[in-house]
Amino acid sequence: MLSVVDYKQQMELDIVKREALERHLDFLVGQTERYTRDLTAALAPPAPLSLAAVEHAAALAHPQTGPTSTVARRPVSSLLGTQLEVF
Repeated sequence: MLSVVDYKQQMELDIVKREALERHLDFLVGQTERYTRDLTAALAPPAPLSLAAVEHAAALAHPQTGPTSTVARRPVSSLLGTQLEVF
């Protein structure tokens, strides 16, 4: 009779252990997914700048003195030294 009680207690203990292992596994899978997502975002190439964004940055870097400014206007690509991709 005592062995039946021991067996039942062991089965209940095994169920509790299995549930704890399942929760831990779910946690580890969630952590792995989160790290993978963050790593993928960190390794993704940066989005190319649009022509408007580059022109805006160039205008901020080289402000004109007024509407009658005599500053020679150069193409934005000459400021960067590269060809720009227009979106």
